[in-house]
Amino acid sequence: MRVHFRGEGLGIPPYALPDPGEDSNAPVLVRVLQDGVPFVADQYIAMGYDRYEVWAVGAAGGRGGAPANVDVRWQYYLEDLTVPTNIHYHSPELVIIGTTYDERIGTRIAGLQRGGGGGGGGLQVASGLLAALPSEVPVTVGQAGADAPIGLHWVNGESWEAVPPNWGRADVFRDPPIVTFDPPQPGGDGGYSSFGDIAKASGGKGGRPATVYGLYGLDSWFFDGAGGQGGLGGRTAPGGGAPGSSSDSDGADGTWDGLVGSGGGGGRGGGMYYASFNNRIFGGEWHSSSNGGQGAFSYLDPSILGTRGLRAADPTGNGKVTMAGVGGGVRANRNLPVGSYAPGYSPNGAVLIRLSRAA
Repeated sequence: MRVHFRGEGLGIPPYALPDPGEDSNAPVLVRVLQDGVPFVADQYIAMGYDRYEVWAVGAAGGRGGAPANVDVRWQYYLEDLTVPTNIHYHSPELVIIGTTYDERIGTRIAGLQRGGGGGGGGLQVASGLLAALPSEVPVTVGQAGADAPIGLHWVNGESWEAVPPNWGRADVFRDPPIVTFDPPQPGGDGGYSSFGDIAKASGGKGGRPATVYGLYGLDSWFFDGAGGQGGLGGRTAPGGGAPGSSSDSDGADGTWDGLVGSGGGGGRGGGMYYASFNNRIFGGEWHSSSNGGQGAFSYLDPSILGTRGLRAADPTGNGKVTMAGVGGGVRANRNLPVGSYAPGYSPNGAVLIRLSRAA
């Protein structure tokens, strides 16, 4: 066989390289397992492998939602005006049977705030003899939490259909599509990954929304934007790892002891943080966003370090640094970057198994 090396000829294309997974004589075999497909040890025992090391990494949490800074417009018309309660409560003379009527409502706080970054996925590593495994080991691969959509500030802080107040009735018809607007929501939590009960790791928590309503029993908006907590090895419930940031400081870094690791905490979202009371807005203080924490890390083995997500400028191009950094994940088996929305990483989790023979 003739091989050309770079510098003297063309590089070998990836499809021309042998698949190490098909070589039964390979001393070490690495497999990235698929969600819902059980691992069957017997086929690898038959190939001469007798030991395994499995890595379970949780998925990343999504970014928290931000408030809308636009007007929302709807159209509606009444089926019947003979019933007094069906008459438009502001301008009944403007509503005619079978015609449409437009109205707009803007946000109560037309501010610039961004939600917190999601936490990175946790990690657990386990090893043992293939012969000691069950005949089939179920595999779950966590999926990334979604970024929360834009929300809308409204006085009651609840979901509401895009029709005027007190008009959520069957005799009010809206032109399609009918849109439901929610207040800003947390980002979705990352799903857990597991290799049976042998190794499991939770996903990161989603970042907090930029604003929340009604804390402490007050009829007011409060500004939040905290980062999501990182995931943790040895558990399936989201979070449990490094805390997300709730201040101008960065999210906390993850840890790694050789068997169990935690994902990095998400950074806090930035923006103009006003004082708010009874839906009245006072003043305003600018806060830049913060970075996420780095993923699972130990000075004894820094090779799996998951890169932190850095804060960034607002996508609107206003020159402000408002986008929170996300929590770092893991380089599973030291070369598979997963469990984070940081650049270069897959936000999904992973289950990776490394098979070997006795020396």
